[in-house]
Amino acid sequence: MEDDIRVVSAVYELFDNAKRMYGDSIENYWFNDSEICPACGKKIDIFKFGKETAISLNGYMYRDMNVLIAYLLCGRCATEIFRKSKKSKSIYKNLEENLQKAYAEFMKSSAS
Repeated sequence: MEDDIRVVSAVYELFDNAKRMYGDSIENYWFNDSEICPACGKKIDIFKFGKETAISLNGYMYRDMNVLIAYLLCGRCATEIFRKSKKSKSIYKNLEENLQKAYAEFMKSSAS
């Protein structure tokens, strides 16, 4: 997905908008470019949203590190979150833990 110019452009737009809205409270930005959904571990896919095809680009503010993490979700998880069901609450817990772990791994690999 990171090779798709539309995705890359949308990620930069997300970061630019966040910088305008939140200023210095965001110290760093990171795009989790994995093709695996950070919520459920399945492959990220393009899905139907109404009559259109879509991908789910999202942002998570990792407050402990003051970093905004952009990430993609699979269609199943994105749809479930839009429903705001009881299941979507458990998706958020897994999602946040997995994004924090992925960012920590990224930081470790960047330091070596």
